[in-house]
Amino acid sequence: MPTRRNVVRVVTASVQGDDSYVVVRKLTVGEAREVLRDRQRRNQSAMVRMADAGQNQEIIQEAIDAEAAIENIEWAVKRFKGHIREWNWVDDDGEPLPQIKDDPDIVDQLSIDEMRVLSEALGTDQDAAKN
Repeated sequence: MPTRRNVVRVVTASVQGDDSYVVVRKLTVGEAREVLRDRQRRNQSAMVRMADAGQNQEIIQEAIDAEAAIENIEWAVKRFKGHIREWNWVDDDGEPLPQIKDDPDIVDQLSIDEMRVLSEALGTDQDAAKN
């Protein structure tokens, strides 16, 4: 009998050491479309702002980059809450981190590398978005 395999256990040794893992529910096609639409919307908005900026393009580009980074983090945090089922991660002192489902604000304590690994596990990295 078929079994859907959209919940997977991903090894996270690169950011949390040997034997670390995260159990995630992969993004749906609709959620992946949302990622791409958001990226397209930001790119179109950036192009318009750059065209209007004239000689201030460098300053405008920095502002656009900062806005995009913040939006990416906000989107990831929102998705992590519903997609990360379990992990065995620890803080800098080796103490277990609470599960995201129990304490969604714990993501504020994660490093950028840990956020990247979680995004890749969900299938939201650049390569996944292109496929």
